[in-house]
Amino acid sequence: MMQASLINTDSSKVVDQLFELPETKLDCVNWSEYPYKPSVTVRLGYSSSALAILFEVEEEHLRAVTIDDCGPVWEDSCCEFFMADPAGNGYFNFEMNCVGTLLASKRKSQTDYEFLNEAQMAEIQRFSSLPHAPIDSPSPCFHCPEFFQEVTF
Repeated sequence: MMQASLINTDSSKVVDQLFELPETKLDCVNWSEYPYKPSVTVRLGYSSSALAILFEVEEEHLRAVTIDDCGPVWEDSCCEFFMADPAGNGYFNFEMNCVGTLLASKRKSQTDYEFLNEAQMAEIQRFSSLPHAPIDSPSPCFHCPEFFQEVTF
């Protein structure tokens, strides 16, 4: 279980606040045919109106080709965050490459989705792949709500 800490997301110092929070190391390798494991940590902060996520990644090679939001950032060096819809209607998928290009969608499944609109994307970008826990899938797939872990607020 990951821990999110209360922060002031109305502050201009959101990133500074995130650096003060405890980090969680992401080091679960699920598929033996993909043994590469970059060094990844994440810190989670929240307020009554926002969730702020800070990934720190060290990896051997970087790729940053996608510059259009909602483009194929998964083909670049990127981090992803999946969150179940509290209303029980699927999940949210956030992916950002190493130059800040964002993909954000509301999903019912891996193939049934809609991208968030421009206003929603702008709000997310204010705060501008190793999973936290095992995913029991025969091939690489992170779109598995049944394996999402709880975050304590």
